[in-house]
Amino acid sequence: KKSVFGRERVLLRRSLHWISTLKNAMHEVVGLTLRKGQAVYGCVDILWDVVTSGTSTLIIGRPCSGKTTLLREWARVLSDCCNRRVIVVDTFNEIAGGDDIPHPGVGGARRVQVHNTGAQVSQLQTAARNHSPDCIIVDEVQTQEEVAALQAIRLTGIQVVAGVCASSLTDLLHHRVMRGLLGVSDPTSSTVTFPESMPVFQVAVEVHNRDHVSVHYDVTAFVRASSEGRFLLGHYRKRMITKGRQTPP
Repeated sequence: KKSVFGRERVLLRRSLHWISTLKNAMHEVVGLTLRKGQAVYGCVDILWDVVTSGTSTLIIGRPCSGKTTLLREWARVLSDCCNRRVIVVDTFNEIAGGDDIPHPGVGGARRVQVHNTGAQVSQLQTAARNHSPDCIIVDEVQTQEEVAALQAIRLTGIQVVAGVCASSLTDLLHHRVMRGLLGVSDPTSSTVTFPESMPVFQVAVEVHNRDHVSVHYDVTAFVRASSEGRFLLGHYRKRMITKGRQTPP
């Protein structure tokens, strides 16, 4: 059974899987792509100290690197293990599925559905203003308006955990829109300067793949070092045992 449409794809009910269409020049469907989503319980074990610290964290990774899977488990752990009020702002229902009842993979976290990217800013503001969250989790931050919304939410003291598509923190720092998440707010400058405001995130995690990550514990120090021509390496972590994790259908 199908669920929610968006960006020429459809989600399957009671699952995290979705099907995308391939179209020809006449806009006729000529092929399909099935992408399997899964809730991997325990996949944040490699980041347990970061998850339970309560700090605002930026998850950075390429497409299909596992960012959304991490965010899904992050929501479950904060809600069920840390007893925090968690709101997932779910663009295109990638984190918690396309049903009205969120997928069990997010545990007791509540979810605000966003069916188009233009509504993500208003839903972020609604979540912060109306639902009294301790933490807001959001994926696919892309626009200047979304960056500004997260900056405003961070000033209220609400923890923010967000995912962005980038290969590294350095690349994000040189992106004229996304650099605002790191406290560098001048979109017209091509150089990196000392943070002009408080970064939205204290910690940044670079996801290389499901078993390899790098953690930057101090985003402000990273930006300061970059402005001085120095490069700070993240704390590299590698999962040694992977058989103990459960991957439900």
